[in-house]
Amino acid sequence: NALFTSIGGVIADTYDRRTVMLTLDILGSFIALLFLVAYQLESIPALYVATALQMTVAALYEPSRSSMVSMLVTDGESLKKAITMCGLAWSVMASVGSSMGGFAAEYLGISTCFCMDSLSYFVSALFIWRVGGE
Repeated sequence: NALFTSIGGVIADTYDRRTVMLTLDILGSFIALLFLVAYQLESIPALYVATALQMTVAALYEPSRSSMVSMLVTDGESLKKAITMCGLAWSVMASVGSSMGGFAAEYLGISTCFCMDSLSYFVSALFIWRVGGE
């Protein structure tokens, strides 16, 4: 992960971060569907491939995501608050999202959850697309 995060940093500094995030979200959407394929095939190797791809995309995505805050919020004091809120939002997402995911898998089924995950990447791409570019 550290290797791909470093590469993601170079990509974030070289290309338009919005375009990078948009591209990686769309790619992530298709990778999320690979989990559905691995589940349907009951294939452990396919699950490993999907996991490796998802972790690679996440590592490439993170430097662009984290640097977008400073591009959107320019005031020094507001930037501190924005970074704190991003960290808080991530923590809440990790804790609440994990428990909600467990309930969703139980009540909606695993296949539905993989489809919802794929859809969430497209929704994220839509929001990023709506943010102004360079």
